[in-house]
Amino acid sequence: TAQELTEQIAREQEAECIADETATAAKAAEEESSRIAAATTAQELTEQIAYVGEAERIAEEMANAAQAAEEESSQIAATKTAQELTEQIARDQEKERITKETA
Repeated sequence: TAQELTEQIAREQEAECIADETATAAKAAEEESSRIAAATTAQELTEQIAYVGEAERIAEEMANAAQAAEEESSQIAATKTAQELTEQIARDQEKERITKETA
């Protein structure tokens, strides 16, 4: 029975060794999983920051385009008003000339 007791102890030690190795492997896998998750999160945040930056750039370009369009519209309106005034002055001068000629 001393032989059996020795074999039993060896089996228990082997089981403990396997359990320790399994726990070590599980811990390493968990740490690797955490590193992968952290890297994925960092990558996702970097991409999100890039998307936000691009959206801000596009919004700024749109605002600049709107401002330019508004300025162009104002310039066109001012030109049209000046042209209308010039035409009105010409009409008034023509009326005045005709009135003088008929008088």
